[in-house]
Amino acid sequence: MGLDRAGCGVIPPLRAAALVVLRGPLGQKSQRASRRRGMERNMGYIVHNQRQYVDGDGLDSRLLYVVTPAETVAGPAPRGGWPLVVYIHGGGWEQGNFRRGEEMDVMARPIFPAMLSAGYALAFVNYRLTGEAQWPAQILDCKAAIRYLRAHAGEWDVNPDRIAVYGSSSGGHLCQFLGVTDGDARYEDPSMGCAGASSRVSAVISSYGISDLTAWRKMNDHDFMVGFLGAGYTREQAWDASPIAHVDGSAAPMLLAHAQNDGLVNWDMTPVMERAVRCAIGDGKVVSWYPAYGGHGSDEVFQSPLAITLYIGFLARFV
Repeated sequence: MGLDRAGCGVIPPLRAAALVVLRGPLGQKSQRASRRRGMERNMGYIVHNQRQYVDGDGLDSRLLYVVTPAETVAGPAPRGGWPLVVYIHGGGWEQGNFRRGEEMDVMARPIFPAMLSAGYALAFVNYRLTGEAQWPAQILDCKAAIRYLRAHAGEWDVNPDRIAVYGSSSGGHLCQFLGVTDGDARYEDPSMGCAGASSRVSAVISSYGISDLTAWRKMNDHDFMVGFLGAGYTREQAWDASPIAHVDGSAAPMLLAHAQNDGLVNWDMTPVMERAVRCAIGDGKVVSWYPAYGGHGSDEVFQSPLAITLYIGFLARFV
């Protein structure tokens, strides 16, 4: 039913993350190419084959693939396997999926080679977009992907007990939702596979994510929520699809980042989400960052050395 946030106090200031030394080819470009082989060693990482995380449906919107660090960059996998960061893309729930047989350029965003160099495996996940299915299809798919990754973790030398999620914008919304609905049967579909595995995540990184759909002030004429929830959606539907409505003591540790001049997703909802999570799980498990500038996803801010240090420092504490 959500958390009563009255009287929870003021939001503490940002706690600086410890400096992380990043090794490897940070920020260098690799060739964009279709990778259909089982794995490809390139620039210090290994790209593994795409997989269907829902057996038998053949949908491109239910593909994922894993990228693991090469020992030359991060050393051997730690005991238990690589910790895993699952990237859930944004795009207003309308776009952003990769194509079958092609992967994104891992080096295109500095955060990804930095995570690999710091010893984290990565997973990139598609999910059904709103042109294919409305809510809650998106979260059902993301939870099915987490279950699949956990159930098959040993095949990539990944630690099934150390799985975090990272996303921005609508991807941040889905990451937050994963972090606050562990064990909620309304948002699980065991028939999609790996029913015996958990969709729990150890930590959430959300950059300019949408935490409260009822507080989202539309910044232009395009209403993403019509495609997401359907024409004629109600405030109750929007609230139930909001991560903040589900915050309780089982929430995962969370890093929330949002620029104060965001022109697409109003930033003022994020401190409210921060306060709710702090009240539920304690100050020590929540980190926030609200740069004055950065708009909606400026790489100069959200892929900056400061952001990378903050994000990887958070992962080091909780994953």
